[in-house]
Amino acid sequence: MPPPQAPSAPLEARRPTDRPSGRLLLRLVTVALAALGWWLSIDLLSLTGGGAATNPILHSFCSDAADGPHGDCLSILRSPRAYLGRGESGGGLPWATLGAAYFAAVGMWFTFVGPTTRSRFGWHLLVLVVLGAGLLVSVTLTNAMASELRRWCAGCLFVHAVNAALFLTALLAFPWRQERSPAAAHPSTPLALATLCAAFFVMQTHVLATSTAMLSTRARSVEKSYLEIIQDPNFALWAMQRRPAVALPPAVRPEWVGDEHAPHTLLLFSDFECPHCKTLYETLAGLLERHPTRLRVAHFHYPIDAECNPHVKRTIHPNACAAARALEAARIVGGAEAARRMSRLLYQRQAQLQMRRFADWAVEIGLDRAAFEAALADERVAQRIRADVDLAESLGVDRSPALYVDGRLMEYWMSPQTLEGLILAEPAAERAAASAPATP
Repeated sequence: MPPPQAPSAPLEARRPTDRPSGRLLLRLVTVALAALGWWLSIDLLSLTGGGAATNPILHSFCSDAADGPHGDCLSILRSPRAYLGRGESGGGLPWATLGAAYFAAVGMWFTFVGPTTRSRFGWHLLVLVVLGAGLLVSVTLTNAMASELRRWCAGCLFVHAVNAALFLTALLAFPWRQERSPAAAHPSTPLALATLCAAFFVMQTHVLATSTAMLSTRARSVEKSYLEIIQDPNFALWAMQRRPAVALPPAVRPEWVGDEHAPHTLLLFSDFECPHCKTLYETLAGLLERHPTRLRVAHFHYPIDAECNPHVKRTIHPNACAAARALEAARIVGGAEAARRMSRLLYQRQAQLQMRRFADWAVEIGLDRAAFEAALADERVAQRIRADVDLAESLGVDRSPALYVDGRLMEYWMSPQTLEGLILAEPAAERAAASAPATP
């Protein structure tokens, strides 16, 4: 005879929320909804910043190719209404960032804590208050689309729907009734506080990351606008014409490269270790090759190296003075042509500038090693460099490179097209003479 079985509990006593499986299901659903909301918010944030969505739903609803009533998604996301605290001058924090931070925090709570027991319902009540505030924001933003913008963002509505479902599942997970069987109080205070701290940290990370990205984007935009301005030929010429004209002292007789009757005269003060100097040197070399009768160029030393330039505050290029001495030694031994060959070699091997290499390089360009090494110690080398530096100081040069075109400092030479256009144009004096009325 089988042993008697204990009577089963009344059917009405078996409530879904009392079962571990019911609580686990609600917990999993809530975490999944929070993860979905976070993913959607991150994609909305990407769209707000001009990026693309990775979510196929948002990609179809909120892309540049989207048509129909939901095609206004991008215009809403990139409008001032998509930001919290955005003023007329811009700024503000995208609502999508706050949404991602919000969903991440809620997801963390339900991942590490989940539904609470009846005795600790206060913790769950706190989460419901947060979710209620989030739902209120969803209602407010939806109302703004309906009454203020009169446009609809399907992706935004989808996120608000996920938020509403999240609030509903959290509400169902609330411990409305006392557990039938004794259970340990959940969560413990340390667990709840640790999770709240972690959630707060995650939210702050979202805000900080977005703020950093926005500042970076704005900086790139400003940089792009700035480069467009300074590379504009008209601006470069305007800025140059505002500079006072200077002239070389009669005692200064530089070695010119180019046609002595060329209409344009260029003075270049440079440093062999300066990357921008190398760029400008190569640009001028190209102009001389293409337009040999339109310009003549004189090169002067202005090393950013306190060893031979007392006018600089600190040494930035520690090998610049040594390179300048190598050039002047080559000039003493082989004349102007050797100086040009050494100058070209020094710029080509800019990353290898060291005094111990220069004698080998002198041999490469056809100079006698012993004569070159002796010339390095010649007083004329130091005198030539000192004269160039003093000339630069008298003209007001305080940087390398410094380019003077027809006696005026040209700061914005970075665009080769600007320089070429200037070289092909007639000098200002000739233009003025050509436009002057004839004298009877």
